[in-house]
Amino acid sequence: MARSVSCSEPGAGAPVYRVVLAGRGVVLSERARLARSWSGRLKGLLGRRALDPGEALWLVPCSSVHTIGMRFALDLVFLDDALHACRILEGVPPGRLRLGGRAARSVLELAAGTLGGLGLRVGEPLAFTAASDTRTSGSARRPSMENHG
Repeated sequence: MARSVSCSEPGAGAPVYRVVLAGRGVVLSERARLARSWSGRLKGLLGRRALDPGEALWLVPCSSVHTIGMRFALDLVFLDDALHACRILEGVPPGRLRLGGRAARSVLELAAGTLGGLGLRVGEPLAFTAASDTRTSGSARRPSMENHG
């Protein structure tokens, strides 16, 4: 069942999701904050010294990412509108620009090294479940990709 999410800054009060590789149940992030507003997406992780273990930022909509001014490298998973990985980049260092391609509608930013050894492939689906939702991963819902901004 699709679920709409509201506009929000990627700080306190922003929706938080648990992100798993849908076909395998492998957890990518226990706390992926949603950034939907223009200003929230623009700021992204700038000013942060690092991402805590299990933390991520989900930029919606988003088809490109810059790491100019960043203090740490990132793993990036660009997603299409069905939340399937359409481009995967590991260890993107500060000072770079990366494009997700024509199909990219959002991107999940993770600490560098998070994707190492997982074998994530283009086309693999991700599932986003509200972090406060205590139901099993089989009931994961897919947030709407509509632009509410």
